[in-house]
Amino acid sequence: MRKLKASLPIGAFFGIYVAFVFLLGDQNTAHSDDKPDTEHLFLECERSSDEPLSFSTGPPDARTGAPGESTCVDCHSSFDLNSGDGSLTLSAPAQFFPSDTIDIDVHLVDPGQQRWGFEITVLDSGNNAVGDLVVANSLRTQKSTDVITFRQYIKHTSLGTDNGSVDSGLGWTVRWVSPLANVGPVTFYAAGNAADGGGNSLFDYIYTQSTAMAIDTQGVRLSADTTFGKESLVVGFAGAALLTATSWTWDFGDGDSSMIQNPTHTYLNPGAYSVSVSIESSEGIFDLQVPDLIQIHADSLLALDTTAPGGGQATVHVYARNYIPVSRITIPFTWSGALPLTLVNVSNAGLRSDQMDLDALAVDPFGKRAVYRLSSTGGPLAPGSGPIISLVFNVGAANPNEATNVNISSHLGFSPLFVSTYADYTPTIENATVTEFCCDVAGDVDNGGDVNIGDAAYIVKYLFQNIAAPPCCEKADADGGGDVNIGDATFIVKYVFQGGDPPICTDPQIIVCP
Repeated sequence: MRKLKASLPIGAFFGIYVAFVFLLGDQNTAHSDDKPDTEHLFLECERSSDEPLSFSTGPPDARTGAPGESTCVDCHSSFDLNSGDGSLTLSAPAQFFPSDTIDIDVHLVDPGQQRWGFEITVLDSGNNAVGDLVVANSLRTQKSTDVITFRQYIKHTSLGTDNGSVDSGLGWTVRWVSPLANVGPVTFYAAGNAADGGGNSLFDYIYTQSTAMAIDTQGVRLSADTTFGKESLVVGFAGAALLTATSWTWDFGDGDSSMIQNPTHTYLNPGAYSVSVSIESSEGIFDLQVPDLIQIHADSLLALDTTAPGGGQATVHVYARNYIPVSRITIPFTWSGALPLTLVNVSNAGLRSDQMDLDALAVDPFGKRAVYRLSSTGGPLAPGSGPIISLVFNVGAANPNEATNVNISSHLGFSPLFVSTYADYTPTIENATVTEFCCDVAGDVDNGGDVNIGDAAYIVKYLFQNIAAPPCCEKADADGGGDVNIGDATFIVKYVFQGGDPPICTDPQIIVCP
């Protein structure tokens, strides 16, 4: 049961002679340095003058409760150590392997308290510093090293105290890189302060916790010098084991393998590849697999060519081909050429990116350029191929077959970009051309305004008497066969005199006038 926070005479505290005060949330503390900081966290308990000696944010070293160290209860002495209703927990693996990088989760809870601090160190069985503690989040944590003992400490910063967060701090992540050698088991020692936010060292609960981690001397580990890139990616692998290995066997996940300790392999095709390694030793066979370790892409953004009538609209579909899930896509594009285009709409409704948000980052109609971004809220864009946005343009009056290019390219500070959980990267780009087609009346080869026997005659004369090519080949390819031949003249005759199928307009990207 939590002890009552009874009122104590102020004079009783001025006589206390101890090392330091762990003061959380004091907004009025004098500073020993010249940096403006309204959240100094620590004061020396011993008063050598009218003002206390202040520290930068974070506790002094050697307050974790490890062998040879004190704890913050020296100064936060309202309650006995570990006497509150809260707890300090350390979440860590049971084992580590030499050269492993391990994240330790530190979490402090205490009902009613509302500011939080911690300090942690790691020691070997001889109580010496071991490995390397690394700052995982520089906003919430910081590192220090004792110049005498060489012990390393990770502790909170001012922002990392979560001032005002009642009952539970948000916790901290501590990263530890184990040494390459067999150092035996290690122990993490930590202390936490669950403060009441009162601006002084009273009524704060101090907790300690430790957790041991055994070394794995019989396992095997693998590493890669790169894990993400385009097809034909060359990856250098390295195997590590403390045991003497009599053989090494690698499986690169793409059907290829190797029998040496540190192989190099080239991934030719896009996809995700799980890599495994196995050793034989006097102690038996040991193996390890890392799922989807290697991610290879051949991703692309493709703007598809299209045609449009003068005075109408043209829709350019932008396709994405991605081999890994993509959470964000930036698409900058421009349009320029003889065919006058005006951008009127950009949409992803009903397309394979329909679950993603579409935002206009920049639109410059006078400069004929724009930047749009797709970002995932309902889930990333799954691997696949298909249209992700549609660009709709109004088409102004122009001469037949005039064209404008729609290019996906960098401008306005943006570049084509795919963002995945593995990396940010630039896809391969293919651009589009919008061409005006001249086919207003299909089969009206001579541009007379209707379809009659004269249009069939024009085709015959063109083919056999060397007159000028039809003004619009799309009209002359009446049967949609892809070229102009005697069959088109026959098609028109059947339509005019025998009630046959009506002529059609052929896509100008297909039709060729011979």
